[in-house]
Amino acid sequence: SFFPCSYISALLENEESPSLQQAVNSGWPASLHLIGKDILRFHAVYWPAMLMSAGLTLPKMVFGHGFLTKDGMKMGKSLGNTLEPKDLVHRFGADAVRYFFLREVEFGNDGDYSEDRFINIVNAHLANTVGNLLNRTLGLLKKNCQSTLPFDSMAAAEGNPFKDTVEKLVESSEVPL
Repeated sequence: SFFPCSYISALLENEESPSLQQAVNSGWPASLHLIGKDILRFHAVYWPAMLMSAGLTLPKMVFGHGFLTKDGMKMGKSLGNTLEPKDLVHRFGADAVRYFFLREVEFGNDGDYSEDRFINIVNAHLANTVGNLLNRTLGLLKKNCQSTLPFDSMAAAEGNPFKDTVEKLVESSEVPL
């Protein structure tokens, strides 16, 4: 069937002589099919039917994400109010951009970007709260520990149970990280 070819061919952008078999072998089936909520019906009903007709495995999960608005308005090229992620990262740094969107846009729901709110949240949470904590911690290290972290031989002997637990969870995860 020709239906899934344009979707799956995205897996082969850098291939010299792409084929459907190469695409299937290089990343299909998808564990998660993440799409906009406005096309959920197509991708949860029609797309799986096309995959089945082509004899291809279905994604394990289809998730429709919310929309991102800017200053309370729908974004669009014709409206001239789109966001360029590279510009945001260049201006504010990747960590600040990640923090804002992870904090402000609940997965699955719509979210709104406003530059004023972005700056206020980054300043209040990252610069003030986290920055003050880091500054105080470094001051205590300088005052009490000659600016070095003390070595805890007991903790080193016991290993790192938190790290071990996280590694086990990542290894057992069905969704690629």
